[in-house]
Amino acid sequence: AGSPMPDSQHDKRKFFPRVKHLLSHEYEQFLVAVLDCLERSGAATVAVASQKESNPWRKAFHSIYGGVACEFSQPVGKNRYHKFKDKIVELWHALDHEQGHPYHAVAVGQLRVFENSVQQRQAAYNSTQLVMANQQQQQQQ
Repeated sequence: AGSPMPDSQHDKRKFFPRVKHLLSHEYEQFLVAVLDCLERSGAATVAVASQKESNPWRKAFHSIYGGVACEFSQPVGKNRYHKFKDKIVELWHALDHEQGHPYHAVAVGQLRVFENSVQQRQAAYNSTQLVMANQQQQQQQ
């Protein structure tokens, strides 16, 4: 019964790098691979991460942890896709504040697409709420 991690016991749990590390030159190739996976999955175009197989955040998660981040411990909780999305949004915001960073423009582009998808989801929700309120009002008359 071998463990899924090939390394010795002492570094069994290695976590995804913190945002401040991802911004460093040392992690540049890793960052490029992460941004590329996000681009290919279309994650930024969807406001919400979910368990659905077709969800782009889920696809990005598995693409990243199955590829560039395979040496890191893969989260397994039921909220893992949501937490992953939050970590990526945090990364995008950090890169938004790093004007001189070589991948500033790529990250900001993805962030703007994501913010737009969040606004569209909110607008759709608001219009649904309005329709439901109007229907209730009509039923009460």
